[in-house]
Amino acid sequence: MPLHGFWPGRRRDYLCWALISIIGNLNIILLSGSRVPFAMAEQQQLPSFVARVHRRFFTPYVAILISAAAMLVLTLSGTFIYALTISAIARLLTYAATCAALPVFRRRKNVPPAIFKLPAGRIAAIISLALAAWLLSNSTRGEARDTCLAALVGLLIYFLHKPLQRRSRAHIQSS
Repeated sequence: MPLHGFWPGRRRDYLCWALISIIGNLNIILLSGSRVPFAMAEQQQLPSFVARVHRRFFTPYVAILISAAAMLVLTLSGTFIYALTISAIARLLTYAATCAALPVFRRRKNVPPAIFKLPAGRIAAIISLALAAWLLSNSTRGEARDTCLAALVGLLIYFLHKPLQRRSRAHIQSS
């Protein structure tokens, strides 16, 4: 529906509220998106320098700078709609992985009991996986390719870090 169909003369208001919403979302993405590499570095899944915390502000400044640089490159390399689509695909894949993990974890016997157990959780997970598959099937080849490339870059960084981490531990132990 065109914007002018709502209360004529209020377009500027709608645009201002949309802009405020977009800026708020981008702020949240920037601030929360840096926490993932920070947490991975704390768990030795990424190089330890990524987990450095600013002395004065106590923020993970290296993770924030890396996340901001990656977002800037991705923003400048494509259109806004394309960036939204890739972001939605990445989020959808994350949700699908969580749904796929639920039945696996429920079958395990050697884990502590769940604090919260969703009734019909397996059925909800299967329905959610089917919905995610249907939504992903609407992606174009280019979007799927770019998402796979981003995942491969992440896996490459992760797997290249492992041998470096082993060498570093061996060097520390031999000292």
